[in-house]
Amino acid sequence: MSSNPSNRSNELRLAAILSAVGIVLLVTGSRFHGGAQPQDLQAVSADYTANPHWHLVHLLQFLGLFAILAGQMSLLSLIRERSDSSFAWVATFATVVAACTYAANQAVDGAAIQYVSQALSRLRSRSEPPHCGSPRPCATWNKA
Repeated sequence: MSSNPSNRSNELRLAAILSAVGIVLLVTGSRFHGGAQPQDLQAVSADYTANPHWHLVHLLQFLGLFAILAGQMSLLSLIRERSDSSFAWVATFATVVAACTYAANQAVDGAAIQYVSQALSRLRSRSEPPHCGSPRPCATWNKA
């Protein structure tokens, strides 16, 4: 990165644009997510199964956070250029870890949870409860 003021201005502009676009993508994706109580899979599985935009929603959320973090990386590169602060390196490392963690989360939430919700929906459509690997039916079976 050059210390040219024009380049700094461009990097600041890039960081602002990436952050703004990221926020719009993240909010838009979250708006169409569905499911009021995501921690209760049984309660929201029908919403997740019926959502035709499930994969697009999670792609928008991932791209939104990725854009925000890319904007943050741009700002951190300017900070590293102007100072010899170890904080900027720690923050850069934390940003990379956050991006990797969120990518793994979106892979699970974007694909695996809908798959589980669809399987749960198919199980609920059966006339008898599943056996959970034992000869007797599951105690927590709730046919909706």
